[in-house]
Amino acid sequence: MFDFEVKIAQTQDEIEAAQRLRFEVFYLESQDKSNLGQNKNLDIDKFDKISKHLIVIDKNRNLTVGTYRLLFSLDAKQIGFHSERIFDISNIKKIDEQSLELGRSCIHPDYRNSSVVNLLWNAIAWQVKKHNIKYIFGCPRLGLTNSKEVSEAFNLLKNKYYAQDKFRVYPLPQNTFRDLDEGLEITNPRMAFRKLSPLIKGYLHIGALVCGYPAIYLELGTVVLFMLLPTDKMVSAYRRHFLGDNTK
Repeated sequence: MFDFEVKIAQTQDEIEAAQRLRFEVFYLESQDKSNLGQNKNLDIDKFDKISKHLIVIDKNRNLTVGTYRLLFSLDAKQIGFHSERIFDISNIKKIDEQSLELGRSCIHPDYRNSSVVNLLWNAIAWQVKKHNIKYIFGCPRLGLTNSKEVSEAFNLLKNKYYAQDKFRVYPLPQNTFRDLDEGLEITNPRMAFRKLSPLIKGYLHIGALVCGYPAIYLELGTVVLFMLLPTDKMVSAYRRHFLGDNTK
């Protein structure tokens, strides 16, 4: 029987447990081992110091099994958002209201089920309410690298889930996915949707929008999308579940 604790990391040991899990998922599980030169097998960058680290702990094993990094817009004024390493997000930074960047999401391979995901999102929802967050955004991995599959996925998402022009972002020149075929016909939309990563599909299900073209995240060798969730547009069922909001 699992005994989970979900919390914001308070100590350096707790932060390093999250960074160690990130390293194991992002690097050790990757087929590309070219970026293994991390300190003490930890995934660390400059944004860790100004972010909150949400963690789920299996108390029976004293093991951190899930994490999300939360970077609030007020804190990002110091050095910017992580997303800016991949995209030009000038339009997003024009938003006057409180926003929250989610990143570095990962779950231990033994715990990849809805229980840990729900614990993380319930905790995120509490932070959203506490800080009156109006927009959530991040750069989830698409789960695809093949140019045909990436093109199919993007064309499908652009047709159904594209954000307004005022929220448009643009891949930085070095991060541009240059083999994108915007004219590619989608022969099987259901199959194209199924190929999306669980994280992308999860964001779409709660009302998130795609804000621009896919980009290559060079550090991990993956293709990512910039996605934005206006919290007042969150699908009603999820608002009730995560935010306790009965507004239709």
